[in-house]
Amino acid sequence: MVSLSENLGVCNDSRILYIDRQFDVSFESMGQNVQVGSSVPKEAVGTFALISQYGTCAEYLTAPFKSLIPIPGSKIDYPALLSAGLTASIALEQAGRMTTGEAVLVTAAANDAGQMAVQLAKLAGNHLLVLILVMKM
Repeated sequence: MVSLSENLGVCNDSRILYIDRQFDVSFESMGQNVQVGSSVPKEAVGTFALISQYGTCAEYLTAPFKSLIPIPGSKIDYPALLSAGLTASIALEQAGRMTTGEAVLVTAAANDAGQMAVQLAKLAGNHLLVLILVMKM
């Protein structure tokens, strides 16, 4: 087993995390399908997709085809939809129970999830109040 806190310096508190394989960097990415298995249509080769799984910083990645989220091209913004978009959507719809025509306060509106929340709230027809912390250097 590898101790992340001791060997990689990932965890510096009193909690120690253990995994039984090498630590894979990154979790979300976008890529192009370059090869497919026998049960996947050959037309999938050359198409682009988003994926959420460990090790997405690798040059090549093997993943179940059903775990890929097809996208229309290789636009660099798409990976932000995975974590920031999902976080914002869950926060607004589940925790905030957002509907239409409301005043929606988005704190930390300058970060990735905040920007996504602003866009989602606006698309839903709401009035926005945004909070951004500006720090002087």
